[in-house]
Amino acid sequence: MPDLATGLTSLEDNLMTRFPELLGNRSITKVMDLGCGSGLMLSRIVQSRPGLTGVGVDANAETCAVATETVAVDGLADRVTIVAGDAGRVSQLSTEARSGVDLVMIMFVLHELLRQRGRDGVLACLRDIADVLGPDGTLLAVEVESVGEPIRNDNLLFTPEYEFTHVLTHQRLAMRSEWTALAQEAGLRVERIEPLRMCQAFCMVLSPAHAAAPAA
Repeated sequence: MPDLATGLTSLEDNLMTRFPELLGNRSITKVMDLGCGSGLMLSRIVQSRPGLTGVGVDANAETCAVATETVAVDGLADRVTIVAGDAGRVSQLSTEARSGVDLVMIMFVLHELLRQRGRDGVLACLRDIADVLGPDGTLLAVEVESVGEPIRNDNLLFTPEYEFTHVLTHQRLAMRSEWTALAQEAGLRVERIEPLRMCQAFCMVLSPAHAAAPAA
């Protein structure tokens, strides 16, 4: 759908513009993109920092093939690996894929897990991520807040359509307070929440709760 593609491109551009701000002075060596899709976002992130490596995870074999091609075209085959796997069960990925990851990106995946596996499935996913990250890692989780009631806001691209689509497909978009509560229950500290101005999307910057607070 052209409108959806345009909206997602806008979101990625917005997120990449704010990527340095969201990460601050954190030293990142390996990023994992859960539900990496075409691999475009992962490729852009790896290209943004010299020496950064990445692993993309997607359950769909055809999508993984597309992501692998994206990485190859961008000249990142030696820095990025694409693996077929369940983004909701990070602990089941290979040791090689999980090793050394200190940044995890998960975009528009948690609400799918909420529909398919319920609250417990989301908690299991977030706990797996916290374990992979260790005490010094960071999770950037991009999710959608339910608008609660129909609204029109020209500054929020694709909001009514996105909400309506999820109602038709029997998917439940949670309120922001629910997402933060789930993260905290899973052992993650919410450092900040930044709106992304598309379909009520926002980015939660999270770290394991036992980690030291990041330097200002």
